[in-house]
Amino acid sequence: MNTKLSSSEWDIYECLWESAPQTLAQIRRRYAERTGHSMSAAETIIGRMEKKGLFHVEKGERAKLYSPLFTREEAVDNETSTLLDRMYNGNPLSLVSAMMEKGNLTEGDIDSLRALLQKGKEESHDYFRQALCDPDPGRFLEDDSRRPVGHGADLR
Repeated sequence: MNTKLSSSEWDIYECLWESAPQTLAQIRRRYAERTGHSMSAAETIIGRMEKKGLFHVEKGERAKLYSPLFTREEAVDNETSTLLDRMYNGNPLSLVSAMMEKGNLTEGDIDSLRALLQKGKEESHDYFRQALCDPDPGRFLEDDSRRPVGHGADLR
């Protein structure tokens, strides 16, 4: 399944990932609140997405109900693979290196990355997928407590 979404489509899907199914009116309202764009812009985008077959649509009592066809995790996996393949020849180290060279990583980010890498040595790749798909990319799970911690937290 193609999970490639434009920026506007991603915003619509974010509304649906928060809660689904939703009516057109509910999506329009959430999209407008989330982005600051008009509700008519949301309706235009939703119409295009519906034509592309990017929703599961069912008839509700009074209105159509829209649901996403894929999870946020599936979309993030696809986008991550596309970014790595297109920009960094599939090499995640090149991405991290580029971020470091540009000064895009704070000391807290580096500490968090160090903790992620250490955790990855100890656990399966599912940990990385969970950390990458978190809507707040600065959060990740702490050792055995399995509770989210804040961005840049010291986990040593």
